[in-house]
Amino acid sequence: MRNVQDEWFMAAVQSISGRRDMPELLEIEQALVDLAGQHAGVDDYVQIPVARLQHSSLWNWTRFLRTALHGVTTVGSRTTVLIKGGSFQRRFKQIVDKYGSASLHNYLALRMYVRYSPFLDWKKYRALVDVATARLPGWEDIDPPERGAELRCLRFLYRLVAEPFAYVIWNVNIRSLHHLESEIGALTNRVVNEVLTLVTTLNVTQQLTDHFRHVVTGFKHQLLVPAWMRKPSLRMKFSELVFSDAETSPIVSWNGVLGATWRNAQRRLVDRGFETFWHGPALIDEPWLDEDEGYLAVPPGSVDKDLSGDAFYAHYLARLGLDLARVVVGYFFRVASRLKRR
Repeated sequence: MRNVQDEWFMAAVQSISGRRDMPELLEIEQALVDLAGQHAGVDDYVQIPVARLQHSSLWNWTRFLRTALHGVTTVGSRTTVLIKGGSFQRRFKQIVDKYGSASLHNYLALRMYVRYSPFLDWKKYRALVDVATARLPGWEDIDPPERGAELRCLRFLYRLVAEPFAYVIWNVNIRSLHHLESEIGALTNRVVNEVLTLVTTLNVTQQLTDHFRHVVTGFKHQLLVPAWMRKPSLRMKFSELVFSDAETSPIVSWNGVLGATWRNAQRRLVDRGFETFWHGPALIDEPWLDEDEGYLAVPPGSVDKDLSGDAFYAHYLARLGLDLARVVVGYFFRVASRLKRR
C-alpha cells in the first residue's frame, strides 16, 4: 500500500476537501449495499473489455481502474475484466448518476482510509492529514449554515473510529518523538502526584484518601497514541478487526465497523490483540480520563510536536498541566460523591 495508491489517495483528498455531508455518504453506502445484496450469489459474471463497460459522463471505468490499480497492473480500454452482468452495471450507473462521481469517490476513499491508514507513509500524504485534523482555520466556515450540525466525511469518521486519526496525525512530521513522550510522561506523573499530595491535606476520611490513591495510581497513562499502534502486527489486527465481516457480507457497512469496535471493547482482545481499545476523541486539545477503561489520556491533538525541553514546559505547564489537574481532581470529587451516597 505504501507505493500503490498514491494517485488514488491524492484524488481522494481533493474529493474530501469538497462539501460532502454525512447523510449523503450513508445513502450512498445503503445504495451500494442494496445493489450488492441483490446480486449476491447470482453467478452471472461476464468477461468484457473495459471499453465496453457502461461508462457515463460522470463515471469512466478506464480512469477509475487505472488509478485504483496503479502500481499493481496496467489497465487500458482493451483490458478484459470479470464483472457482474448488465443489470448490475445499469444499477451502478444509476447510483453514480444520482449522487455524482465526486461523492462516490469520496465514499470509497473514506472506506479505504479506514482500512489502510495504519500502514501508509504519512510523510507522503500531508494534504490528507491536513484535511483530517479538522483544526484548520475556516474548516467549519465553509459548511452551509443550514447543515452546520452535519459533518464532512472525515470529521464524521474520526468521531466513530478515532484510532486511524491518532495514528495519522502523530506520524506526520515527527520530531523529537522520544523526548516529547518523556516530557509528557513526566508532566502527567507530576500532576497526578501533586493532586495526591493535595488530597492528603484535605479534611477528608482516610478511607476516601486511600481509595482515591489506589485507583489513580492504577490508571494507565495513554500518551499521544495507544501503545498497540506502534506495533505493525497489531495495526494489522486492527484492520482485520474492523473488516472481519468482509467475506460474509456483500459490502462492509459502517454498522459492521461500529460492531467491530464494540466487540473489541468487550473482549479487550487480551488473547490475540490490543490491551484496550481507545474510546475518546482523538483530535481534541484537552486530556480526558476514561474510568471504565482505566486510563488517563493525552491525545495527539493536544501537543505541538516541535516543542521540547524548556519550550515545552513554558508552553504547556500552565495549560496542559491545569487541564490534567482538572481531570484528576474532577475524578476525586466523583469518587467522594459516590462514597458519600453509600
